[in-house]
Formats: sequence, structure tokens, C-alpha cells
Amino acid sequence: MWQSLIRTFAKKDFMTLFLGTGISQLVRLLGLLVLARIYSPEHFGELGLFISVVGLVSMFSAGGYAQTVMLPKESQDAYRLHNLSLFFTLLISLFVAGACLLIGFVFDFEKKKTFLTLLPFATLFFGITHPSKVLSSRFQRYKTISYAGITFNFVMLLVAVSLGCCGQKEDGLLYGITAGYLAFALVYIFDFYKKIERPQLKRDYSLLKRYTVFFKFGLLSDTVNSLARELPFLMIPYFFGEIILGHFVMAMRFLMLPYNLISQNLGSIFYEKGSKITTSLKKITLDTLIASAGLGLLIYLLIFLVAPWLVPLALGNGWGRTILFVQILSIWLYLRFAIVPVSYLFDLYENQKRELHFNIIKCLLTFLALSIGGFLLEIEHTLLLFTFGNLLFFFIYLRYLLHLSSKNRKLI
Repeated sequence: MWQSLIRTFAKKDFMTLFLGTGISQLVRLLGLLVLARIYSPEHFGELGLFISVVGLVSMFSAGGYAQTVMLPKESQDAYRLHNLSLFFTLLISLFVAGACLLIGFVFDFEKKKTFLTLLPFATLFFGITHPSKVLSSRFQRYKTISYAGITFNFVMLLVAVSLGCCGQKEDGLLYGITAGYLAFALVYIFDFYKKIERPQLKRDYSLLKRYTVFFKFGLLSDTVNSLARELPFLMIPYFFGEIILGHFVMAMRFLMLPYNLISQNLGSIFYEKGSKITTSLKKITLDTLIASAGLGLLIYLLIFLVAPWLVPLALGNGWGRTILFVQILSIWLYLRFAIVPVSYLFDLYENQKRELHFNIIKCLLTFLALSIGGFLLEIEHTLLLFTFGNLLFFFIYLRYLLHLSSKNRKLI
């Protein structure tokens, strides 16, 4: 196991991403220490709800074509798919803006006015980053990915702290995250704006048709997956209130630090390297899985053990309930940390239909666990039930991924 770990983490590509993401996550960690002393759990609950809605809506934004940017043999086709994804993102953002205007006009959502105002902009900015990050990975522009992450966290922290210190606590976190998304998108735009291809309807249509499986099944699969991921942020406030959601959001922001730092970067490199292999992907899958599972075990076991000491020290008073949330959710985040990097196998084999089936199962398990817990249990037992459901799901999910990786794939 350790030889696989050393081989993976010694690669230049990974180290570039690791160092850049490390600085980015350090800024985020320092930001949490400051923001937790300015904003209340209720404010973080509203932030969690906002991020969930943005993430859910953004799944539609690229029309399911964001992941296809990695696959074509010709670089020009990759740029064309990237640009088509941005066009779809703009259309969806305009639709969201119209929907928010209609909701604000028909219903009296005075307390959510800022929420509805910022939602279309956040959808547009965040939607730009997904296909752009895939494009950067394809051309191994890992410095761009690193700069984008650092800029996002720095701008978000700067705006949120500034508004909080000026007394604008009600909406400070929402303005901060939206400004961060804008900065995130601008880094990618400045890097690729010269590569924008002029539309060629015949060629663009042929590309959309070639990868239509991503639209038919990939878009729906990504949407269901996003819904499964965001359901806790949507259902917890309904059953337990926004204060409890705030503790959940803070626990997740702590636990996502190592995931963002290592697991996502491993996944990006796995997808880029795997897209160039025409034979079986079993070796690279096992190497990546061993690396992520081995390091993840060390990280999340340590977090589980030191949480009772670390959380009060980092966040101060008023966040005591977050300790138990961190310990319970660390089991789920470990599984996600270990397995998600190799989930790109579905894209590499263009097997979005089977991925959709798995995501539907995950979504149903999440909904059932949170519903049963919401009606019958306390929040802590609800999270335990939720974690147990994910444990069963990831066991079946991993077995299928290992089976899929043993097949040969054609270079597209």
C-alpha cells in the first residue's frame, strides 16, 4: 500500500495541485476560525441552503456536457465542447433569474430577497467553473486550478469578514460566497478567453450528437447525484431547524478540507490519465484507490479522535454540538474520500446509464434515512442512520467500479 501511496503523491501533477489546494484550504480553515466568531449557526444554516440550491441548479447549467471536454482526441473539439457548455450555462442562469423574479413577485419572501437576488449570479459563476476545470485538467494546467481555488477562498473570506465587521451579518456570507464564485470563474476566463472558437453549427451539432449519452443520461445522473448530496442541507432545516443545519454545515466544512485538498485532485488526475489509456483501467484504478483509502483512513481517524478538543479550540463557544456531528460524519466522508476519485470510470467508459441507476439508489437511501430520522429520531441518530445507508451503498458501488475497470476502453 505504501509504495502505491508514494508513487501517487510523488507525481509532479499531484504535487502542483496539492500545494495549490493546500494554500486554498489553509485560507478556508483560517476563514472558518474568523467567521465562526462573527456569524451564528443560523447564518451558516442559510449559507448551507444557498450553496445547496446553487449546486443543484448548476447541474443543469452545462447540459451534461461538462465532463465530455476531457474525451475528444482533437484539442479544438475539446474547446468547442467547453464553449457549448458555457452557452448552456448562460441559458440556464437566465432561466433561474426569470424564476427568481417570478417567485419574488408572486410570494412575499422579504427575508429571502438577497437569497433570490444572488442566486442567478451564483449559478452563472459557479456553472462556468465546472467545464473550465475539466478543460484545465485536460491540458494539465494545474496551476490555473490551484490559483482559482486560492482566489475563491480569499475573496469569499475578505467579503464575508468585511461585511460582518460592518454590521451586515444577515447577508454577509451570501455576498461572500457569490463574490468567491465570481473570482473563481474569472481566473478560468482569463486563462482561456483567447481559445474561444467561433461557432460552426455543423461541427458543434455533430459533437453534441456524438456525446448525446451525456445529455440523455449524464445530465439526469448528475442532477440525481447532486440532489442526493444536497438533500441533508434541504431536509435538516425542515425537520430540525436552521440552527441545527448551521452545526451540520460547519461540521461538513471541516470534514471537506482534506477531501478538497487530496481526493478531488486525485480524481482530476485519474480522469486525465485514464482518458489516454485504451486498455484496461484496473491498474490505475487500484493504485488510485489504495492511495485515497490509505491516506483517508489516517486523516479521518485522526479527525474522529481529536474532534472533542479541536472543534471548541477552533470555533469558540456556541459550537459544542458540532463535535458529535464531526465524529459521526467522518465515517461517511472517509468513504467518499476513498471512492469518489475512481468514480470517473463511468465517464471514461461512457456508462452514464448505470451511473444513473446508482445515483437513484443513493438518493432514495438518503431520502429514506433523513425522513425516518426526521419523523422518529433525534438529529444525532438521524445522522447515524444516514451514515449506515451510505456504508451499504458505497460497498456495492465499489464492487461495480472494480468490475468496470477490468474492461478495455477505446480512445474516443
